Amino acid sequence: MKSWVNFWNKNHSIYVNSKHKQVHSEKILNDIGCWIPSSDCAILDYGCGEALYATGLLAKCSHLTLVDTSQNTRTQIKSRLNNSDNVKILSPEDCASLKNDSIDLIVANSVFQYLNQDQTLFTIQLFHRVLKHDGKVIIADIIPLNSSVLSDSFNLLKLGYRNQFFLASIFGLFKTFFSDYRILRNSLGLTNYSSDDLIYFLTQNGFKGKLEVKNFGHNKNRLCFSAKKINKNN
Repeated sequence: MKSWVNFWNKNHSIYVNSKHKQVHSEKILNDIGCWIPSSDCAILDYGCGEALYATGLLAKCSHLTLVDTSQNTRTQIKSRLNNSDNVKILSPEDCASLKNDSIDLIVANSVFQYLNQDQTLFTIQLFHRVLKHDGKVIIADIIPLNSSVLSDSFNLLKLGYRNQFFLASIFGLFKTFFSDYRILRNSLGLTNYSSDDLIYFLTQNGFKGKLEVKNFGHNKNRLCFSAKKINKNN
């Protein structure tokens, strides 16, 4: 396995069991919901994964665009949402079809750590093109420079303890140690940012960024940023 795209395109054990997946999905739906400006807005969820919360999200907006690199994941989502007229399911390359200034809210949760420099630049430029001038981008679950695997493990165990899958989370960590995920994390690494570095990168690409107090999901040690387009008149 040579890339993160290959990893996400096959079966993996990121979630320790169905309860973990359910709890995570409900939490992300609530977190995104805090940023939805109105029920008639258009949302772009970039790097959506399985998006098990998609039905709930569709009830909160007028149009939803789900983007993921994994063909298998996109196929599963299409099968699950086959009767939804107000949803698009795209690959990153398909996003060229999105209209300029057409999206009210862009969410990229747990995405940037898997992108190299060129992919990150492509993504930010896409966000700038499709975001409305009064819209917002939320970039969540950024791994800070001082993060550790032990910190991630502790946060998972705490989530499992609070939601009745503690033993499964222990077994899941054991499986992860021998998994392709750990091998890829060691060989390719994950992209880390300081808050100043990410805000500077956003500024260099037409955004005004801000570090938020609350991250998406269960890992409170990771970072979340909001951003809006810089007014060209300023």
